[in-house]
Amino acid sequence: MKCIPLFIILLGGMLSLKAQSGSIIRGKVKDSSGNPVIGANIFVYNSKDSAHCVSDVDGLFNTKISPQSGTKIRTTYLGYDTSVLDFDINKLTPYEVVLNPSAKSLKEFVVKGTAAPMKLKFDTVEFNVDQYINDKYEMVQDLFTKFPGLDVEPDGSISINGKKVTKIKINGQEYMISNIKSLTSIIPANMISKIQFVDDYDELGRLTGRRNGVPNITINLVTPKDISTIYNLRVDGGLGNENKYLVAANGGFHNPKDQLFFMVNNNNKDAAGGNGTITNGEAGYHYNFNKQLSLNVSGRMNNQSAVFQSFSQSTDITDNGTLNSVNNGTNYSANKLKELNLKSEYKITDNDLVLVQFSAGNTNTVSQNNSATNQTGFQKKDINNVISQERKSNNWSGSVLASHTFNKSGRILSLQLSLNNNDSKYQTDEADKIRYYNDTSYVDSTILQQIHKDELGNNSSLAISYVEPVKENASFELKYIYQNRITKNSQLTSWGDENGKLLPVDSLSSQYKYAVYQHQVEGNYQLAKGNAEYTIGLAISPNQLKTTTTSSGTTIFPVLKFRYKWPSLLFSINYQGQTRFPTYQQIAPVTDLSNIQYPIVGNPSLKIGQSHSVIAEFTRSGKSSFWGRGMYTKNIHDIAVNTILIEDVLGTVKQETHYLNTNGNFSGEAKLGWSRQFGKVKNSIRMEMGTKYSHNILFANNVQKYNDIWNVSIKLNPQLRFGWVTFIPNFGYQFNRSKYNITEETVIDCHTFNMGSYLFIKFPEGFSLEAWGNKQLNWGYASGAIANPLSMDMNIGKKFFGDKITILLECNNVFNQRNSSSYNVSANSVSIGSSSVVSRFFMLHAIYRFSKAK
Repeated sequence: MKCIPLFIILLGGMLSLKAQSGSIIRGKVKDSSGNPVIGANIFVYNSKDSAHCVSDVDGLFNTKISPQSGTKIRTTYLGYDTSVLDFDINKLTPYEVVLNPSAKSLKEFVVKGTAAPMKLKFDTVEFNVDQYINDKYEMVQDLFTKFPGLDVEPDGSISINGKKVTKIKINGQEYMISNIKSLTSIIPANMISKIQFVDDYDELGRLTGRRNGVPNITINLVTPKDISTIYNLRVDGGLGNENKYLVAANGGFHNPKDQLFFMVNNNNKDAAGGNGTITNGEAGYHYNFNKQLSLNVSGRMNNQSAVFQSFSQSTDITDNGTLNSVNNGTNYSANKLKELNLKSEYKITDNDLVLVQFSAGNTNTVSQNNSATNQTGFQKKDINNVISQERKSNNWSGSVLASHTFNKSGRILSLQLSLNNNDSKYQTDEADKIRYYNDTSYVDSTILQQIHKDELGNNSSLAISYVEPVKENASFELKYIYQNRITKNSQLTSWGDENGKLLPVDSLSSQYKYAVYQHQVEGNYQLAKGNAEYTIGLAISPNQLKTTTTSSGTTIFPVLKFRYKWPSLLFSINYQGQTRFPTYQQIAPVTDLSNIQYPIVGNPSLKIGQSHSVIAEFTRSGKSSFWGRGMYTKNIHDIAVNTILIEDVLGTVKQETHYLNTNGNFSGEAKLGWSRQFGKVKNSIRMEMGTKYSHNILFANNVQKYNDIWNVSIKLNPQLRFGWVTFIPNFGYQFNRSKYNITEETVIDCHTFNMGSYLFIKFPEGFSLEAWGNKQLNWGYASGAIANPLSMDMNIGKKFFGDKITILLECNNVFNQRNSSSYNVSANSVSIGSSSVVSRFFMLHAIYRFSKAK
């Protein structure tokens, strides 16, 4: 925190800088379709002065220069013709800069006919919505399954080319919400002309024009030029047998001045295991007071509870032999969350900007697990286990980002201060009844324990960036980052005596402090030349980890990034280095006995590690669209698991997990996707293939072993339309191989086939039939009982008043399959599990929709 006074001095000095004499030049950069161009380079120059700036996420720019005759405004962006405007001192800004695709790439940028048109820019993948709409009633959410490289998970989360979508905007204005699925499910696709997926770097990178780290993705929905305001509302209500119900409402509006979104939902049909309730709500509001000041506020709450049955089998491979465990359990969980977020941007002057963000939240989680376990193999044991846990957490975070653009040469100074606080309290009550068997008899044991944990975390960081343009298409950045993470932990463990009275156990209790201090000084040079962009530099990072011992060191990482744009292909390759610190559990000075049979012993002497990754990506548009991604990662001073068998007082063996540093861990992965539209009714086909290999060092009784994991996956997803019938089958195959040498070389293979389909039939008079189905088959575990349910949901619907009112008769889990299955391979353990799902029920579901654009 010693850096905070420095930050205040620099911030005060920055805001007190007096503007030198000169003319302010403002403007907006657009492409030929009227969409804002993000990250365009604007170079203003004359015989005596020059200035440089970069267009922001809305395409806006401003800078200042001493007016002289012959002043030029030169704008460049890769893949577009350069624009040069003459400066007119008598002209009232803003200037409007229109960039046209270069003649070389114009023919391939827009693909006509039946191909899916897709535009590629350095930071943006853009889809033309008109080419994907098959039905006037489709929503934006319905289009996502048609875009190449896009994955939509069952929970509604979205990723493109392996990068996760975290934000959503309409015409450049952000909705500061987490439930992107609910918003995109109420906006008709015909109200949107383009959908852009924009690389989302941090706020500091947005201001400086630097692309730091691996980006997340922001979705930007662009409305047609003749639409400035949209209103949307959806209200759901449903009643079913087994007391099932649903009440929900989503709605909002958008215009250039302000925008609103809200979502409320209460139901008991989506709870895990079919026995529980979900109540959640979220709202976000964005208001532009004027061109200088904007405010974004959002809040959300989420209450969930569920009860479900579980079954699992696991096999542990040890030096003593194989240990098999069969577990049956009943699990209850309840979670409550509240969260508030604020974000405000204030342009003090044309050269000075301040961005303030604040978040606060509260979570409360309660769970109870009742389980019965039978162990056989090199030892025999029965365990009845009851664990009750409660966690309460309060957190807040805030940041201030300030930026000043100097009057000459486009120099930019930016400072960012961030603070974070988290206060968590845990309580665990556990009762273990254990029966130990030998050849002729057994011994009973009962263990009662209670664990109280308090964890207080304080994080702070300061970042300072100075950018100096070297010439019109190049600049140098000098950056300093300071971070500290301080966590104070206290743990009180009590065990029951023979009378059941809980007494503290000093050897399992502690007061503990975990602190990380990290500095980083980085210099990098960025050059845009032709269709290429290069970034090269060096980052030096001294760091220190303080626990019961102190570990320190200095790491040096290169800064290497390269991006190249062909007419219809975008390629990038970059290096990413990262310092890796051990977690609290891995270095804790006391043993974690949350699971009596599998104690975890921390190692306070663990070293700080590093990871080095090379990432290559490409995206190609055309009649056939391709995308690919490859990554190789090498770890140094990685943390490995050391499984040690310990004989207890009753003569049986427990597995203790220890940790130590090792070298030799690495992983590589590659993904390739392809899609193509065909036919007059916009049929399409998508295929994705991927493979991943990792080599992991592990230890058994202090002897080095290894675990190699290889995964191959293939997905095929045609979308077929025949008049009123839409049929979307999907096929998937996954192969997993795990190879161990714990006692001898062991190879474990698993083949998984997944077959699913979606069917929609439109009948006359607004009637429809809709069905979803899925079947999974697994082979590879000779001793495992794996449930492979055929899951199917369906509904019969009728529309009234166009699509304003829809009545559905729904059947959930048509075949009443009660279990879902899973498998897991980790360390020296292989496990298979299944858990209960929602049983079959019927529901009458009514939907009201309202949409308006003007």
